[in-house]
Amino acid sequence: MVTRATCINGGAKIDIEVLVRIADLFRFRWDPPILAVLAERPFRFRALHTRLETHVGEHVDDNALTRSLHRLTRSGLVRADSKHIGSRSIKTYGLSDKGREHLVIYEAMVAVYAHLQVPPDECDGTCPVHNQQAAHRAA
Repeated sequence: MVTRATCINGGAKIDIEVLVRIADLFRFRWDPPILAVLAERPFRFRALHTRLETHVGEHVDDNALTRSLHRLTRSGLVRADSKHIGSRSIKTYGLSDKGREHLVIYEAMVAVYAHLQVPPDECDGTCPVHNQQAAHRAA
């Protein structure tokens, strides 16, 4: 039986294996926002680039977007569909089913992060995060 490594930090146990998997989710900066934008609908490259810059509020390098799209396509999170119009090939990027499943993880993390920004006294008292924090303060 393999035991999972945990680290105790201020009384809270942290599963190191899970922490590494979470870090891998953010290994490439543009991947999460690209998946979130593609969840809206499929986009051509330039439209995706524009929409991404609008959402993040900063410049997104074309090469960085291209590398991310290739990586996400290879990993099966994004699908690239090509249409031929005359001699031109038009590529559209969309979220795959696997990408939608992956996006659920990001959505959950965003929800937890947003909730952690709520002061404990404004929490309705039903969340495990604030209940756990209260238990640690009481101990």
